[in-house]
Amino acid sequence: MSYDLTQLGWNAFQDLACAVTAEVLKRPVQMFLGSNDGGRDGAFLGTWNGDSGETAKSTIQCIGKPGANLTLAALQDELPKAATLAKQGLAEDYVIMTNGGVSGEADAQICKAFEAAGVKTCRVLGGSWIEQQLAENAKLRMLIPRGVWDW
Repeated sequence: MSYDLTQLGWNAFQDLACAVTAEVLKRPVQMFLGSNDGGRDGAFLGTWNGDSGETAKSTIQCIGKPGANLTLAALQDELPKAATLAKQGLAEDYVIMTNGGVSGEADAQICKAFEAAGVKTCRVLGGSWIEQQLAENAKLRMLIPRGVWDW
């Protein structure tokens, strides 16, 4: 079973990405309005790799790239926002989620640029990672609109 995440509109993809994050991290994820989000589609307390006992604030940014691979060039407008978020203490982890593909080279370039902008840890999670989470979790599959399923 596979899923065509490109069939989701921007808001539906953001909702799904934040739900996947909440389920994987086992903690609440806050979602923000589509306008005036301050460079954050979602946020969570703590870090991706577990809770070290410290309260950290992390950011989720969803980037729709239907039918395309994500590149650093596509994220140039996000870098200044990420730098501001890091200065405000809101980007311990900066998680970029896309419904497109992500190459290993692009992942390295993107993370290097965002970490140079001040975020502590950058993570890029592509459509294949999201699809894997959906395949492994029945609870998450219930959130997928039927038109996205590819039987």
